[in-house]
Amino acid sequence: MTKAEFFDMLDQKLRGVPEPDRTQIIQRYEDLFHHALASGETEEQVVHRILYQGSGAAAPAAPGSKKSDSSLRLILGGFALILFNLIFVLGPFIAVCAVLFSLGLAGIILMTSPLVYYFANGIPDSLLEMLFVIFSCTALFGLGLILTVGVSYVGPKFMLLIKKYIGLNVKAARGY
Repeated sequence: MTKAEFFDMLDQKLRGVPEPDRTQIIQRYEDLFHHALASGETEEQVVHRILYQGSGAAAPAAPGSKKSDSSLRLILGGFALILFNLIFVLGPFIAVCAVLFSLGLAGIILMTSPLVYYFANGIPDSLLEMLFVIFSCTALFGLGLILTVGVSYVGPKFMLLIKKYIGLNVKAARGY
């Protein structure tokens, strides 16, 4: 891209900027071109440096420009997002985490309860009592196993959902 093409593009981009600011920005880039050409760079090198690597002489934001408005909007949006998450999301999140933790802990306790029974009471003497204890312990162990497997299946899915929600919040905070 040549110097003339660059300034045509710059002129199109600066259409909404007030005239004094527009003139000042164009003058800065004229000075940048003048110094770069005087130091031996070609027009194409200067344009490439400005467009792709930054010039070191960024154009100042015009007063009342969209940059300052969007910064304020991003800050207010961030505060609104934090407030929304604290009011509407944090309570249910803590409740779901507590339920998952409680179910997992109950599953582990139910799975270990037959061992605790046998260590505390030993093997029963009568056949009927032994069959009842074996059935009860098998039922408790099975229920504990079902709870533990269920929590180990739902837990990672819940963590993935949390990760996606955090990503959504980050995108919303950045304005994407």
